[in-house]
Amino acid sequence: ALAAALLGFAIAFVSMSRTDRPGDFLYWYTAAQALLRGESPYDVIPAIDPARFETNFFYPLPAAVLTVPFVALPYAIAGGLFVAISSGLLAYGLARQGVYKLLIFASAPYLISAVIGTWTPVIAAAAVLPWLGFLAVVKPNVGLASFLYRPTRWMVVGSVLLLAISLVIRPGWPAEWFHDLMEVPGRVVPLLTPSGPLLLLLVTRWRRPEARLLLGYACVPQAPWFYDQLILWLIPATARQSINYVYISLFSLLLWMYLGGVEWRYGTWFLSAVLYLPPLVMIMRRPNEGEPDRGWRDS
Repeated sequence: ALAAALLGFAIAFVSMSRTDRPGDFLYWYTAAQALLRGESPYDVIPAIDPARFETNFFYPLPAAVLTVPFVALPYAIAGGLFVAISSGLLAYGLARQGVYKLLIFASAPYLISAVIGTWTPVIAAAAVLPWLGFLAVVKPNVGLASFLYRPTRWMVVGSVLLLAISLVIRPGWPAEWFHDLMEVPGRVVPLLTPSGPLLLLLVTRWRRPEARLLLGYACVPQAPWFYDQLILWLIPATARQSINYVYISLFSLLLWMYLGGVEWRYGTWFLSAVLYLPPLVMIMRRPNEGEPDRGWRDS
């Protein structure tokens, strides 16, 4: 966990020290500063600096609330620390399932997440560390996948409490957030891409938590890039599967960049195919068996 934290800090600090490409962490860092000034993040971003903010603030207010402790630090250090904590928690949770799971830190989604500073790693950690469940509400699409993989009382109660705190801080934020959500550009729903219907085969493996994760996440909008799909690295069950999935992601990222990324006409189709079909094959080779039904987990 410590090694992963140091790796995350180094990648994020170097990336966020570049003034020309400060990363996504700038959004909630600026949003947290706006909260401390008594302003609405949904009004401040991108109005405060259109040259640096290409879009509105598309995150629920809890993302800004939880970033408040970081704003006392210079931006690059704050971003590095944010990624370090997320990476350390993810490594701690995954290593308990098997050391081979740590291959996630060589994957394209992790590298992209660390470079720009996203919430995805720590929400993926919430899927294996129940006491982090309250973070699901910070990025609801990934939070849903985490919940489908391992639903817990911690996740529901923690999310409700965090939402309640955010409503006390700014009661009208849900309306502001929904207004901005209507302008979210370029999101993709993997199930609606040409390869998407194949994912319906997962219904035959509904007892398996990883099958619910993959099918459920394929039904929600997500960024047509590589970082949102980091949580899919919970699916490989052997070192060989993890290594192969890492190779696929890295090769796909290089090909994606070479072919123009999000400007490539069929880029979202390609992204869905290369990140969703390999874990589909992994799951379909497993029996439709899950853990004994004990109701919602207590921990």
